[in-house]
Amino acid sequence: MKFRIFGALSLLLAGCGEEKLLEAKIPVEQRTVDLQVVPTAVEFGAVNIACTKVAAINVINTGTVSIELAQVTIGGAPFLLLTDFPKKVQPGRSFDFGVQFAPGEIGNYADAATFTFDPPELETQTVPLGGEGIAGPPPPLDLVFVIDVSTTMGAEINALYQSVDTLLDHVTDAGLDVHLGLTTYVNDVIVHGNGAVLPRSDFFSELETQLEWQNAAWGIRDSQRQADNWDMPENLLDALYRTADEFAFRTHVKRYLVLMTDDTFMEPPAVYTGDNPALYRYDQAAVKLLQAGVVLHSIHSLTSAAGLSEPYNSTPSLVDMTGGTYHDILGVVAGQSLDEMLNYLVDDPCGL
Repeated sequence: MKFRIFGALSLLLAGCGEEKLLEAKIPVEQRTVDLQVVPTAVEFGAVNIACTKVAAINVINTGTVSIELAQVTIGGAPFLLLTDFPKKVQPGRSFDFGVQFAPGEIGNYADAATFTFDPPELETQTVPLGGEGIAGPPPPLDLVFVIDVSTTMGAEINALYQSVDTLLDHVTDAGLDVHLGLTTYVNDVIVHGNGAVLPRSDFFSELETQLEWQNAAWGIRDSQRQADNWDMPENLLDALYRTADEFAFRTHVKRYLVLMTDDTFMEPPAVYTGDNPALYRYDQAAVKLLQAGVVLHSIHSLTSAAGLSEPYNSTPSLVDMTGGTYHDILGVVAGQSLDEMLNYLVDDPCGL
């Protein structure tokens, strides 16, 4: 939907004893009002009646003037908006928000999200919503750790590593089929095992994960990172984006990311130490997490809360958008917050 605005120019011409007024319409300013809503429909699929599932809707301003997403309305339960409106979207930027599906009862559900915009010449748009409430046993679990391995994280990584076997024993005793993966980051990002989620024995043997974790805890995992290991912030957004994008998650499983960091992040066009550019914005990382259907459980410090457990530039946190949990990193060192997370992972019957 595009609108162009033109201006008029009048010229007074004098010559040969007479004056003539020439009026011509020429474009002195051109403004384009245009947007895109993605996806055009949201299908939540089958969701356990004791559970919720969150999907992302992205409004992209493809014009040259700012637009306001004035209001989004939904008929009601079991669908719920997770964002307040209005929201401004600048040219070339996007705004994403979550829609939650919580069926409560067995059956098929349908509704629609209706969008109204300012300027008013933008037509109202509608995105159909659908989902099914089912009952059944907990699905398998794909669990990927996303770990900040900067030098200041040594004690925290050691504490988390010591708890991994306890975590795996816990989920195994609960009868869950769990596969594992690992992403580490400082200024760069490494997706280990080429994005494979592996059974417990393969995860530790084929990836040599134990050695990687132990070396990371002392900041010596590889010499390339050692010189850049003390600075802050770290490349968290790229790590989350690439994890959601590159891991080969199984179908019909829970998809959990366990993030651990004591630092903040930057957005493009910022460049991290070692000439590592920030590639993905906050909104892009959020959309990718929601598109991948992952739940983010974040272990971080209070100084790292913006965007993780607290809003970021008036946008909901990644934990809230994905339906995850937040844990204080100091509690992990004491062995408290991780125990809480273990119970949550095992007792939660929800999945895709």
